[in-house]
Amino acid sequence: MILDYPTLSRQIMMLDAMHAFPETSAVIPAPIFIPGAGRWPEDVALWVVELDLDADPAGLCHVLAADEIARMGRYARRADKVRFAVARAALRALLGERLGCAPSQLAFTQGVYGRPSLAARPDVSFNLSHSGERALLAVSMRRTVGVDIEVADTGLAWRALLDLVCDPEEARTILSTPDFYRCWTAKEALLKATGEGIGKGLKSIDLAHARLPPALSVVGLDDLSGLAGYSGALAFGPSMRVDDTLHCTSMRAPSTNALSRPARNASRMPTVFAVSASSSADPPETTSSAQASQEA
Repeated sequence: MILDYPTLSRQIMMLDAMHAFPETSAVIPAPIFIPGAGRWPEDVALWVVELDLDADPAGLCHVLAADEIARMGRYARRADKVRFAVARAALRALLGERLGCAPSQLAFTQGVYGRPSLAARPDVSFNLSHSGERALLAVSMRRTVGVDIEVADTGLAWRALLDLVCDPEEARTILSTPDFYRCWTAKEALLKATGEGIGKGLKSIDLAHARLPPALSVVGLDDLSGLAGYSGALAFGPSMRVDDTLHCTSMRAPSTNALSRPARNASRMPTVFAVSASSSADPPETTSSAQASQEA
């Protein structure tokens, strides 16, 4: 059998990765399913993952692709290796269950700005963000999604960063550290949902005056159980399917045959803010299209 260069290159990467990270057994933490309760469309599924930074990242190499293992190996800090490996493994487990294939068999491609998508199912939108000991995962088979999570550092010198995140008029609405993190995570989630990432610039969005990317909405998650000490946001776009019921039944909490432990439901709902660019964004009925409400 004659191998083309890309195939041969991938096989060499895999052999190198297996040598660097010998396969061992590891438990993928079960994502905690977060019911939307009307705050986002029913086809959007959201999970939080609790990351054990003392875990052995080598134990997840049998789930990850060669390029993911290589990327993990480039992290200098062990905690960053674990954070990346566990979050990616959990994402693969969730997507694999919904598509009926082994997590390790999923193949990803990247868009122009680096946003990943499934090579065989570009219609499935997903997004991943991790910080500290938490990760957020969002999946939808009907619309684009974006998430962001950040450890809320109470000692952050946020006033010095305002000029990088907000224009002067919006900056005047940021009155506290929680305000700053809500603004920051919401903007990152929105830009990730567009597929362009933060390269377009956080100042291109003005939450205080509902100047968002076209047809997108964003919901704050700071009040979510399990995210104490964190700030997070979920962004989503309009429905891209004519049949609004298509695939909705597959957007449920993961079953135990796909993950090592059964999923748990979050005990409290997010109640921070919701902003929509316009009514065409197809937000849930309870989503406000007005300005973001500030919480000190």
